[in-house]
Amino acid sequence: MEHKNYSNTFEERFREHSHYKKFDQMLPWVGTDYNKYKVLVIGESHYIPSESSIHLSSEKWYASSRADLNKEEVAWTNTAELITNGTDRKWESHGHTIYRNLENAIIESGFDPQDKPSIFKFLSYYNFFQRPAIEGKSLDFDKIDVQIATDVFKHVLKVIEPQIICFVSRKPWDGCIREKLIYWNEEKNRHMLIGEKVITVDYFPHPACRWWNRKSKQYQFLNDNIKRTGKEKFIDFIKAEEVFIKRTLLLRHSQTLNSVLP
Repeated sequence: MEHKNYSNTFEERFREHSHYKKFDQMLPWVGTDYNKYKVLVIGESHYIPSESSIHLSSEKWYASSRADLNKEEVAWTNTAELITNGTDRKWESHGHTIYRNLENAIIESGFDPQDKPSIFKFLSYYNFFQRPAIEGKSLDFDKIDVQIATDVFKHVLKVIEPQIICFVSRKPWDGCIREKLIYWNEEKNRHMLIGEKVITVDYFPHPACRWWNRKSKQYQFLNDNIKRTGKEKFIDFIKAEEVFIKRTLLLRHSQTLNSVLP
């Protein structure tokens, strides 16, 4: 696939998974500058039009493939195409609110690269559940969905090796907790992935839901007992982990030295 700010470097390895062989339009988005920061953002699921029915049964959906979908259903589940449509920060569709709000929060955290046609060029993004939901609704997932989602999750981690993971939906987070993929590291005072030493993870509400801008104690950060909005927790997480700011400042410092050195 060719999309602005999208890197196809990992496509071949993604397709090693049986699910992505069948639904290659659902491949994760990987920005051209992803390797600078190694940040993976995970949403919940795609939607497909309300008149569609192929996704209503998990058995039927996972037994099908891209070839069984019409053009509109393919377009609605094409991760890279959806994000490319907002390049240059032109998130015009209501369905793009999640991407627009994530970009705004990242910029508010202090990340201000000189070249920012889309903040997503610095991120990887995909939806955890591999079966789309009914248009405008949250996915009513079952055991099959969880099994395939967690297997794809492990595969994605092996391929792109993120260092930071932001879950921007509670259902995927809860699913990973139940599957014992995430634990609380007392020493580091952080959530980490089981068996992984370099991957710090946390969860936030869906950036298009009301809790993104409404305070709640469930969005306290590092057990500080302070009510936050989902957006505030997201920004505090980025700052605390120095996800972008520290490396950006180091880059600018290097550029400054290069400009003054003979």
